[in-house]
Amino acid sequence: MTEVPRVDLDVLRVVYGDDGGAASYDALWQPVIRPPALAVIDELPLREAGGVLDVGAGTGALTAPLRAAAPRAVICSVDASPAMLGVARARAAATACIGDASALPFPDASVDAVLLAYVLFHLLDPAAGAREAARVLRAGGVAGTVTWKSEVPPKAAKVWDDTLREFDVPTMPEHGNHSGLSREEDVRDLLDASSLTCTRSWTEPIEHTFTRDTYFRMRSEGGSGRARLARTDAETASTARAAAYRRLGELEPADFVFRGEIVCAVCRKDRVARS
Repeated sequence: MTEVPRVDLDVLRVVYGDDGGAASYDALWQPVIRPPALAVIDELPLREAGGVLDVGAGTGALTAPLRAAAPRAVICSVDASPAMLGVARARAAATACIGDASALPFPDASVDAVLLAYVLFHLLDPAAGAREAARVLRAGGVAGTVTWKSEVPPKAAKVWDDTLREFDVPTMPEHGNHSGLSREEDVRDLLDASSLTCTRSWTEPIEHTFTRDTYFRMRSEGGSGRARLARTDAETASTARAAAYRRLGELEPADFVFRGEIVCAVCRKDRVARS
């Protein structure tokens, strides 16, 4: 059997390490992307669910909404990053499990619902994540997905990226795949091919205005920006950070507005998942 490509767990552990990357993500980026995921939870029939997997749960931002929507269920937060799950345990008393969305550590037909919010594009083979969701779902179980349709980064993003490039700060290796996830019809096709019948798909807008300080903190303290700075020497990292902060201070408030669109989908397992 051909091995399915999976998310690069080593990259994720560098990006969200134990030195604050996960906490920064939780404070500064999670609030930006959370609303579409809440809309998907609202569409899932979870009232009678007994077991729910929040795959790619990150810092547990969706744990409380899932508990409210599924009051009888055991909610299990699955993520590849121990640091993320550490925050999830602290902030939401999450029941956490380190795992790969392409190879979930759960038996076949063992849960009633799976949430894949901002997860599939982190996999080199997004279809593997959908197939795994179908595998662990019981017949009649439901799943929800959230993927990116498009984004319009603020001008501040170009200033940040140009500054790190100027100082030769190393880039991070690619560790995901957005292809086939940016249109409703493509997401529906992906789910159907995985034995999950899409019952509704729609697009949600995102808009968020950062400040100079919150944008700088988000890029320098968390995510790929923090990981890139960690890959260079301390003096270069410090100089690049100082230059970026100074240049961000020359921008207007409108230059910190992030806009995007999200594809949301809900589906049901109506037949035996294909192998």
